[in-house]
Amino acid sequence: MEKLQGLLDDALNNGHLLVFIDEAHIHLDSDEGYGWSIKGERFWVSSNSPGRTKVSFYGIYVYNYAKVKIFPYFKADQFNSIQLMF
Repeated sequence: MEKLQGLLDDALNNGHLLVFIDEAHIHLDSDEGYGWSIKGERFWVSSNSPGRTKVSFYGIYVYNYAKVKIFPYFKADQFNSIQLMF
């Protein structure tokens, strides 16, 4: 936490850009928001979504400007991660 606080202070006071990047994967076919299952047993969710099974994207938060950008990608892998940063 001390290291993070130092980075936040540096971004606010010295103008250094602080950027958070993460990828996420949205599974298109698991839409059930609730259900019942037996505790300790696998809970199967029905699916009828044709096509791709998930969508990947990168989210970027620029702390200095409190701005968020989302970049969709067919696949979140090492090559797309590097491309995103440059």
